[in-house]
Order: sequence, then C-alpha cells, then structure tokens
Amino acid sequence: MNSFDDESDMIHRPNHYTWRGGMECVDIAQELCRGSEGIKGYLIGCAVKYIYRYPRKNGLQDLDKAIECLKILRNHLYGKEDEK
Repeated sequence: MNSFDDESDMIHRPNHYTWRGGMECVDIAQELCRGSEGIKGYLIGCAVKYIYRYPRKNGLQDLDKAIECLKILRNHLYGKEDEK
C-alpha cells in the first residue's frame, strides 16, 4: 500500500482534513477563496481550515484561531473597529 491510499496519511490525507463525508478541506477552501487574492484569500483559507478541523484536532483553540483570521480579514477590508 502506498501512502496515497492510507486515509490516515498525515501528509496527503490527514484525518482532521478529510472526515466530512470524504470531502477534503482543501477543496472547500479552494471554492470559498475563488476570486480572492493575496492576504484576503489566505485569511479566508485559514479560517476555513480552522473551522473545518476544530472538532477533530484542537477544539476551542482552532475556533479562536478562525475568529482571529476573520478579525484580521475584517480589519484589512473595512478598517479597524476603533477607527469608526
């Protein structure tokens, strides 16, 4: 068996990124980031990654990381909250 066939392969198919009905996080992130470039695409992708994996990897820590990515994205796009 090569590593591409092993569903628990931590490089090609880690369990915490492939568990929802066989859909991989990278495919969902790619769709949600379509049309976004640079820091905007990066932050959307990171937020998706953390939300996707939180139940099977780092729980609350991953949710906090997703929130932080979204705050940075919001500030990048619309300015800091305290500037309004």
